[in-house]
Amino acid sequence: MPRSGINKNAIKRMFRDIQKEFDKNGPIRVPIEIGPTLTGEVFPGLGSSTYGEQVIQGDVSALDLESSAIRLMDWLYSNSDGVTYLDIDAFLEQNGEDTGKAWMLGKHLDRNSWANVAFSLGSTSAMLTSEGVARVERVRQIRNDRAARAANLQRQMVTWLYEKEDEGSTPETWDEFLLQEPAHLLGEAFAEAEVRRQAAFLRERNVITCIQIEEETDGWLHPKLTASGQECVVHYQGEVSTYMQRGNQRSGDQHYYGAIVQGNADGAQFAWGNQTVTQVSGGNQVTAGYEELATAITVILETLPRYELPKNDQADVEEVSNEILAEVVSPSPNQGKIRRGCAAIRGFLSPIATGVSTGAGEGAQELARQGLESLGVMF
Repeated sequence: MPRSGINKNAIKRMFRDIQKEFDKNGPIRVPIEIGPTLTGEVFPGLGSSTYGEQVIQGDVSALDLESSAIRLMDWLYSNSDGVTYLDIDAFLEQNGEDTGKAWMLGKHLDRNSWANVAFSLGSTSAMLTSEGVARVERVRQIRNDRAARAANLQRQMVTWLYEKEDEGSTPETWDEFLLQEPAHLLGEAFAEAEVRRQAAFLRERNVITCIQIEEETDGWLHPKLTASGQECVVHYQGEVSTYMQRGNQRSGDQHYYGAIVQGNADGAQFAWGNQTVTQVSGGNQVTAGYEELATAITVILETLPRYELPKNDQADVEEVSNEILAEVVSPSPNQGKIRRGCAAIRGFLSPIATGVSTGAGEGAQELARQGLESLGVMF
């Protein structure tokens, strides 16, 4: 039988190849074509972008469909009377966003059953379904978790500094960070007061340095990663709490990265508990400093069927995980590729762990939380 529909894996592989060209040659501009199932991903470039029948002209380099959808659902939730369809274009205008995204946002909400959407010539309107209401309430619950906010903000701040320094630039203040897309949690921007509080914390813990004057003592001026901060990003994916607890994890009774496998682990290979070699499937030796990550990824791979992911998503996690494992056994692992791979895995598991994803059982939620914890994500 001939294959029908969009091959999501093939399209994702194409964009990963494009990303490799960015890594080698710096920014380039290409026309891009986006399939409707590739939601929540950012694609660099200027020009025309085809998105499931609709062509959007202009700059779509900052398009983050999932983030925009969360903000839109928040707005629908706050303004709904339960019977009236609200204009998506009005939401975009109020927030200074391109109204050309209205059709895409409507299709995204409709496809996920989060809203009933009406498409008409020149306008798109929507009203949340019960599933959409439940999702907004869950997202708001996560946003109100102070520990989750602090952990996410710390990770975003140190990762942003690392990338800025990798570009050869040092920010004068954190103001530039506040204007960037990463400075938010589930579509809600972090406040300056939160960034100042975490900047002071990072400075006190010697993760960053700064210029201190009498008026500014909270890590705000000319922030820069210390050697410890760089180690936190490179080996702990920016998870500050995990980095600071690393001594306890290695010597105490609590083990976040031990080779504990639940379920079928046929084919898994570990050389654990020694100080010289860590092996992953195939017997390859892991580059020093990446042993814990290799173990975490291997365990996620071996328990992947129990996460109850859709078949295509499970295939994507397998592909990304194997790419990470291929990097950690190379003599000079590609840090950017590893960070992007871990971020992709988080993107698949976070909705399950937090209960935002519908259809996942309690066992899958707990397993996803364990998987995220093994990567250093603290909720």
